[in-house]
Amino acid sequence: MPHPQDFYDPSQHGPELSRGFPGLRVWLSVKLYGAAAFRAAIAEKRALAVDAFRRVARLPGIVVDAEPELSLFAFHLTAPGWSIAQEDAATRALMERTTARGRVMVTGSHTHGRYLGRVCVLSFRTHEPQIDALVEDFAAVIAELR
Repeated sequence: MPHPQDFYDPSQHGPELSRGFPGLRVWLSVKLYGAAAFRAAIAEKRALAVDAFRRVARLPGIVVDAEPELSLFAFHLTAPGWSIAQEDAATRALMERTTARGRVMVTGSHTHGRYLGRVCVLSFRTHEPQIDALVEDFAAVIAELR
């Protein structure tokens, strides 16, 4: 009958071979590209989020619920006389119809009993043209909904 010590257990002979090593990807990326490249990318995404926030906040019926602290802000759509349920439905429709146009993807979230739209600028592929498309598509969909 074999004993446990008769079996090779890689975890006894090296660093945690049973788990991934996500820190290596981060370390290698910083080593290859330098910390300045990552600081610049983060600064660009923050600037894009602030620009998007300012432009979206000026659209008719938009109420900002959370200004961007990093690269995300939350809002909802309203009109005079709308109930919270109507605002939630309109905000959900705004998110769905904007994403369905295929130029940008936006999401929503339930918080404190409300449905809020969110713009989150994180992708390395997001630049000024995508923010322009976001604002244009939001404006067009808002016009349709109101």
